[in-house]
Amino acid sequence: MRKVRWICIFFPGGIIPADKSGWQKDGISGRIILNYINDELDLLIKDAMGSTVSTKQKGGEIFLIQASGGFIALTVVYKNEGQVITTESYAFQIDRRGDGMVAWVAIRTASAMANKMSLMTAQCRGPR
Repeated sequence: MRKVRWICIFFPGGIIPADKSGWQKDGISGRIILNYINDELDLLIKDAMGSTVSTKQKGGEIFLIQASGGFIALTVVYKNEGQVITTESYAFQIDRRGDGMVAWVAIRTASAMANKMSLMTAQCRGPR
């Protein structure tokens, strides 16, 4: 994943005062690795600090929405005490080498700190 573009909207509440809410441009660095082994999907998220976390190990449930013609769409749901607190939807458009693009939306709710919605895009590069 390269050249990440990110925009998010922060909702007022928690640590976000009303005058700081709204659309914000932001940036992240890291890597998303789509793993498909033995008919099981997982996303490995590597952050800027170098830590890699499995979506499944973090408690995320992954639902495959579509996979055909180089297009892969999936949704990840995180729950806390049965309540959905975060959803993430990913759309990968890749060629046979794994090169292409990913776009994803994350909605984080039920947070005492900050509720937000993010839209991000990045270039994909397959294994070399």
